[in-house]
Amino acid sequence: MTVGTLGGGNTACYQFTIITDKLTNAVTVNGNGGASFSGGSGSYSDNSVVYFKIQKICNLPVQENVNYTVNYHL
Repeated sequence: MTVGTLGGGNTACYQFTIITDKLTNAVTVNGNGGASFSGGSGSYSDNSVVYFKIQKICNLPVQENVNYTVNYHL
C-alpha cells in the first residue's frame, strides 16, 4: 500500500492503517508526505474483508486542508 498527503504541515498526524483477519499494520505521515508499507504474503484469508482506516491522530492549533491518496494491490 502506498499513501500520500498534500496540503498540510510538517507534523506527523495522519495515520493510514490496513486491517485484515490476520494483521493490523499502520504508517504515520505528515501533511505533505508519503510512505509505503505491506502486510506481506499471507496477510489475509480467502473471502475475508480488508479494511483501510485513515485518521488524523493529533490536534493541531491550525486548520489544515489535507488531500490524501491511497494505492494498493491485494
